[in-house]
Amino acid sequence: MARCANCNKWSLFTFPSEGLCPNCSNQFHFEWDQYIRILTESVKLVNTSRKADTRLSRAKLVLEKVADMRALAEQFGVLDYHGSALSSQKEEIEQKLQEITTSEIEHLKDEAIKKSEMGTTLRGKTGPYAKYAEKIEKLEEYISDKSILIMEREWAKNQIRKLEVEELKKGAEKAAFKGDKKKAIDKYKDALFHIKTDEIPDEQQANEIEKIESRIRELEA
Repeated sequence: MARCANCNKWSLFTFPSEGLCPNCSNQFHFEWDQYIRILTESVKLVNTSRKADTRLSRAKLVLEKVADMRALAEQFGVLDYHGSALSSQKEEIEQKLQEITTSEIEHLKDEAIKKSEMGTTLRGKTGPYAKYAEKIEKLEEYISDKSILIMEREWAKNQIRKLEVEELKKGAEKAAFKGDKKKAIDKYKDALFHIKTDEIPDEQQANEIEKIESRIRELEA
């Protein structure tokens, strides 16, 4: 006779791979097999789906089910049941999750750049970057390294600032061409304000700042 790892009752029969009596083994496998079905289906979609959101949500589901399966094994007193296989599956999906999020960020960024280049107005040029920042926020739950999102948000914000500065400079030159020096100076000063109040250190934009300040001096002369 042997004692069941779950109910602690003595039984004439136990399953050596689990150490469970027939009754507990049936209960255990009923739940375990449900997880296996979900796991198998989800892993397949992670590897084959063409939709990034589907791959991401399924990858997250796999990690959740792996955790549930470990909890189930612990509950039934069979901690080592397929432990190495679950660990391998977890590592594989975590790697996949990183690859998918990296690829999706690159795709969304390329899309934003292309749409911005097609814009004919300031709003049409900056809008794609604002939307990019919104879209990557939805990836937050799948990314463990939050610094990636911070950098991408800053990149989008800086792209918008650059476009706004270029628009102001263009407006300043247009005003100067028409002989409206006051308006030209005001627009150049607005551009200077944008540059000096953004998150980029001024020393990294020293040449741009000097060009604008020099242009202002020319117009004021």
